[in-house]
Amino acid sequence: MNSGGNKVKYLLLTAVIILSVFLIYGLHYRDYVKCNGCISELYPYPIHGDEWTHLAQAIYMMDAGTLPNINPYLGTPHVNLESGFHAFLAQLFTLTGLDPVLNYQFLPAIFTILILLILTLFVYNLTKNFYIGIISSVFLLSIRENINITGLWFFVPFILGVFLLFFFFYTYFDKEIRNLSIIFYIVSMFVYPVITFVITAALFILFLLDNNFNFNNIKNYWPYIFLMALSFIIVLFYFKLDFGAVLYSLTFKYGWTTGFEVNYSLMELYGLAGIISALIGVYVIIKQKLNKILIILPALILIPVIMYNTVQYTVFLPFQRAIVLLLMLLAPLSGIGLYAVMSKIYYMLHKKFISISIIILLSVLFLIVSFYNYHVVTEQTFEPSHLVTTYDYDALMYMRYAHINGKIMAPWDVSFGVYPISKNTLMALVPSNLGEGDTAPIFMFYYSNCLLKRDILTNNSITFVYSRFPLNCKFLKPIYSNNSYIYEKI
Repeated sequence: MNSGGNKVKYLLLTAVIILSVFLIYGLHYRDYVKCNGCISELYPYPIHGDEWTHLAQAIYMMDAGTLPNINPYLGTPHVNLESGFHAFLAQLFTLTGLDPVLNYQFLPAIFTILILLILTLFVYNLTKNFYIGIISSVFLLSIRENINITGLWFFVPFILGVFLLFFFFYTYFDKEIRNLSIIFYIVSMFVYPVITFVITAALFILFLLDNNFNFNNIKNYWPYIFLMALSFIIVLFYFKLDFGAVLYSLTFKYGWTTGFEVNYSLMELYGLAGIISALIGVYVIIKQKLNKILIILPALILIPVIMYNTVQYTVFLPFQRAIVLLLMLLAPLSGIGLYAVMSKIYYMLHKKFISISIIILLSVLFLIVSFYNYHVVTEQTFEPSHLVTTYDYDALMYMRYAHINGKIMAPWDVSFGVYPISKNTLMALVPSNLGEGDTAPIFMFYYSNCLLKRDILTNNSITFVYSRFPLNCKFLKPIYSNNSYIYEKI
């Protein structure tokens, strides 16, 4: 490769990275609550309830020095199948000394960059074409999201799992560093076990389709066969050898997201250009006999998507994760397909100036279509959430530094920030990956009379009340008032 060509490639890669930072971190400059997604001042906190709850578990690990097998918000037992993710966060913020609450905002953009880089390397490794890797990363970045279908916009275990998935197959297909793939497989078990299943299933299919796979050369595959068997055994023992319980726990019925079920279409989230390019990509992969894994992975994830739309339940992977993962795995196919079209145009026309001009025009149109209204969320319910305001943060920090400890009554949205910021507990948390308890009294409390308020606090052993407006009840002693209000029950 000549130096001039390398400069163009590095320039394109840099442009994609800058675009990703602008798009992903730009979400923190958009206020969906006050001005319907318009550009506003910086919002420095997590923008998804699940980000808050995972942050809470990481902070608990930092403080307690143990795996968070309890719900930090409620102090109740909680089965933690994503402890690797929380351990990663805990180590990251411990080693850097950064404030977890104020710096979580940067993680989605950082890991978007890392995922785009590893996807580019993964695709380049299989196609030996850097431009296909770049185009694939643009397709991946163009996927539309909301808080119901969490992709690159949010940093949750699923996204770290996707990073591990691409890293696994990148190292697996590079013979010089193949042994590293074992590490990524093991780590995925503790970060997001569903990704481990996807890797396992894809490897199993790959082995079956491999003409060289037989008992004579099984030694080349034994580490992966061992890991696949080990992961299955771990799951069985976790569920006390009850295979029925395993299937039940890995079956996601309609309504899994507690009232947030929506049937999304590939066209809506990925666009016509992406789908057509992916179909062309499948043709190119078959014709040029490229690596089968490029088709195996999306075909595998297509199964739960079809199941959801036909029988309204899925296994191993909930629809809301499956649809996003499917689109992410279609990105390499789309990159291959679009590059094939551009190559055809380039070599079909005899005048290079005209062919290059057409390719540039098509590229600009592709970018405009892909990223126009990128941050617009059609369903208002699913817009990125500004759950905690600056006033809320200041008030909860006051509780923390004043050593005000106890169970708190707080509005449903502020509740997500109560433990991460003040280290206090709640009576309940609205549906989320840690949502538990009876939330009805929370919604009732703030608009009830003082007598009912007192009964709710007494019946639920609540010591403190947080409110965004003054509460005039004799049994509530004010201890903080600065645009938000904190009361102690006396």
